[in-house]
Amino acid sequence: MPRPKAFDREDILEKAMRLFWQKGFHGTSVQDLVDHLGINRSTMYASFGDKNQLFLDSLKYYRSRQKEVMKETIGKKASFRSFLDSFLKDTIEEILTDPDRKGCFIVNASVDRAAEDPQACSELQHNLREFTDTFSHLMNVAKEDKEIAPHTDTEKMAQFLYNTISGMRVLGRTNPPRHVLENIREVTLQTILKGGN
Repeated sequence: MPRPKAFDREDILEKAMRLFWQKGFHGTSVQDLVDHLGINRSTMYASFGDKNQLFLDSLKYYRSRQKEVMKETIGKKASFRSFLDSFLKDTIEEILTDPDRKGCFIVNASVDRAAEDPQACSELQHNLREFTDTFSHLMNVAKEDKEIAPHTDTEKMAQFLYNTISGMRVLGRTNPPRHVLENIREVTLQTILKGGN
């Protein structure tokens, strides 16, 4: 009978994700991980590989969590407008209520790792595709329901939204006043609902 693992993999990934999110890839040492995760080096290497692989696994874990939150939020809203408005407002609240101003793990990873790690870059590109595919689909449905302008290029608009959210997350690290983020929310909402005009 195999010996059961002395730790919960999801719990380890949660802790690793939060540490990488807080300190960044380069700011996190292997010793930091060992101390924070509560496992020894040999167990970490045997179960998760090296520091780079643990970072990639943490990134995938974060993405899977975000997808679940997105699905749940979509299911609660009766219209695309209400969903989009809620999505933007939730983003603002997350930014303003984070005492550490750590930004978004995905955005931070894009700055920290994409240029030097092809695997991280591939994972981040996959995240972009999933986000834009999801929102493009939602916008196509919204066009059929006459919630947004019929001429809307939904793929371009979804890419615009991704870039806007990423920019808000970066701006959030500078502790901006609420009204600045609210102005961005209002312009984004108007732009998408009007199809860019």
